[in-house]
Amino acid sequence: MAVLSTAVFGQGGGQRSFNPEDMAKRTVDQLKTELKLTADQVKKVEPIVLKYAKESQKVRESAGGDREKMRAETQKITTKQTAELEKVLTKDQVAAYKKYLADRQNRMGGGGQRPQNN
Repeated sequence: MAVLSTAVFGQGGGQRSFNPEDMAKRTVDQLKTELKLTADQVKKVEPIVLKYAKESQKVRESAGGDREKMRAETQKITTKQTAELEKVLTKDQVAAYKKYLADRQNRMGGGGQRPQNN
């Protein structure tokens, strides 16, 4: 959930499983609906999403509670996953996927990357 996964990459709550297989399944189910994936696309998307769900779990485990580190690493994973998915999706689906990511990030309170004002 990522993500997905992400995000695929949920915060807190404690009710959701962070098992990569469960995260990947939830994400693929959402993408099937949101992007209207074909059966062939689903077969190609599933291993990509699972790969990055596993990477996300490793990040969560190694971050030691450092939320900023986890966020930064998760953004890198999302970028790599998006690049792989773009090879499978149509142009319209890529646009819908990017909107899906933005909407998900806003729901999670992430708001995307913010410029540093130092």
